Amino acid sequence: MAKLTLRLLGEPRIGTTDDPDMRLSTKKSLALLVYLASPAGVSRSRDQLAGLLWGRSAEEQARSSLRQCLTRLRKSLGPAKVAIVANAHEIQLDPVAVETDTAMFDALSLGEDVTSLTAAAKLIRGEFASGLHVNEGPFESWLEGERRRLTERAVPVLGRLLAYHEDHEDHESAADIACRLLRIDPLQERAHQSFMRALAHQNRFELALQQYKICRDLLRKELGIDPSTEIRTLRDDIARRRAAEPHVTSAPAVETPGLLRAVSAALPNERRGEDTLPPQLQGLDLTVPERPSIVILPFRNLTNDSDNDHLAEGVRIDIQAALVKITGLFLIAAGSANAMRGRDADVAGHALGVRYVLQGSVRRAGQNLRISTELIDVERGLAIWTETYDRRFDDGFEVQDEIIEAIITALDVKLLRGEQAAVWHRTLKKRDALECFYRGVDEFFKLRPETVRRARRQFEQVDRMQPDVGTGATWVALYHWFDDFKGWGVDPEASLIAAGEWSAKAVKMEDADGQAHMVLSHVHLMSRCFDDALIVGREAIQLRPNCTNANGFFANVLHYCGEQTEAIEHVTWAIRYSPVYPPFFADVLSLAFLFDDSFDAAAAVANESLRLNPVGVTARLVTVAAYAAQDRIYDAQGARDQIIAADNGFSVKGFGARLPYRNPEDLDRLMSRLRAAGLPP
Repeated sequence: MAKLTLRLLGEPRIGTTDDPDMRLSTKKSLALLVYLASPAGVSRSRDQLAGLLWGRSAEEQARSSLRQCLTRLRKSLGPAKVAIVANAHEIQLDPVAVETDTAMFDALSLGEDVTSLTAAAKLIRGEFASGLHVNEGPFESWLEGERRRLTERAVPVLGRLLAYHEDHEDHESAADIACRLLRIDPLQERAHQSFMRALAHQNRFELALQQYKICRDLLRKELGIDPSTEIRTLRDDIARRRAAEPHVTSAPAVETPGLLRAVSAALPNERRGEDTLPPQLQGLDLTVPERPSIVILPFRNLTNDSDNDHLAEGVRIDIQAALVKITGLFLIAAGSANAMRGRDADVAGHALGVRYVLQGSVRRAGQNLRISTELIDVERGLAIWTETYDRRFDDGFEVQDEIIEAIITALDVKLLRGEQAAVWHRTLKKRDALECFYRGVDEFFKLRPETVRRARRQFEQVDRMQPDVGTGATWVALYHWFDDFKGWGVDPEASLIAAGEWSAKAVKMEDADGQAHMVLSHVHLMSRCFDDALIVGREAIQLRPNCTNANGFFANVLHYCGEQTEAIEHVTWAIRYSPVYPPFFADVLSLAFLFDDSFDAAAAVANESLRLNPVGVTARLVTVAAYAAQDRIYDAQGARDQIIAADNGFSVKGFGARLPYRNPEDLDRLMSRLRAAGLPP
């Protein structure tokens, strides 16, 4: 007999021995199965079931709908349909043929020993039947009651287990249980405290302080109260411990020889055809990292119309977004990969300093997709893995998961604890939402004001279609952030406010991937909320250790907060992850060198930025300040004259008013050097 297994403590999962991940055809089929399984072995009358799920239909129509739904359910279950026992009046599930996590949890939760409690806790993935809604009042009322019952049983189970791990100083297990408890009851202040203590014991002070902020905001919003004295005392103690700790690198080491000609003093290296490379790469010979290193080139659209370009771009960005979270892998940013569009794997791999290149194509016929991929070892000059996938577009992210797993296996990348869940965390389930997202990503990465505005409309639609996931909100936040940062909008202040609102929404979502944290960190910086900017920025790095933007923009936050050594580290990593880097990254690096009193390096990097962007104001000002600090007045005045020629209304005071420096002394020192060079006060 094919046994039917139901996992209902979280998003419903249905499986059998032959098909561990079974899909049902309709939500009503799923709702019917969930109800019959709670618990299995209890007979329900057909009239009761018809009223539960089709209460707004006439009696005969409701019974007919039940019969049709039961037929579809049996068809979907295949051999496991024997679990459904029905006659003309009643329906039930055979308890011998069905295994549910809810029944196991109910039994285990009665135990007092730690083994039973641990087994019960492992079953809890989230609230009962998470995400299931059918817009039928009687069913929704029953569902809410069952969720409440299971939550009321789960909270003391997790609470006892949490106390056990804290008593035994098992901080890692305590953190895991606290997370589970907060997923089902985020207002449990004790769980927030436990999580903070566990993180602090692991020296993850910024994350511990971020957890306090989450707790405080939730209590104020939901209950209208402030956190207790006990948790505020814990917060202050953690803040003191953080201040006493020396700086600890929070992102993986990045191999940087040959990174930036101005820093490395690398001599130009003549290579045939190099004049066709982006200017950042000309004359450089980047060292291949020791870690497995890879670039994902833009996928080709092999469908006959350009209207499907978004699919090729979307699939590629999905894979990129997953791999960027893996610390054991060195990944080139999507922007630098775009600069290699149309080039062969050998040229791209050598130019970007990586050993492996993934390239692929997408072909669409109706709702059928063919995705072809090839992983090339540039050093050996051969393909080490090729695969073609024929799938329905409805399959969502599943193909990407298979590709990611194949890459990790081929490159022998070892996932750290917790990384696997982050990499394979699925979000968008609806085909239309996924297609909107892909269209938005395709428009967004064209990086022009009009295309980014079109992308925003797609992302807003994604948020409306699936408001329970953070993808839509995250990318809307990115749009408003770009609108402010690039100066594309008519009201920069309004754009910054909108970026803050959307990113604050996204970071609270279970599937938050760090991009919204990056935006929110920048918003906090511009609002002069410096502690919050640092906390959220470090969280972005934790979630996206290989991300060029997370590192580059966090370096900017660090610079304004006076942490120059760490700023230099992070922006250097950002540039290596994206060798075709934006001049802004060079500006951040030059500023960090300037405030670190490394004046020669500051001037050299600023001049490199000006080579890429001759009208860059920040880079020009850094050269003025660096020359003035070295008493190179003639050089400083030459750079000064160029600034005045470009903007005869420039004033030091006006420029300084826009800069969010945490320490007023830092801003005063910069402005005094600019005035010393003769710039208008």
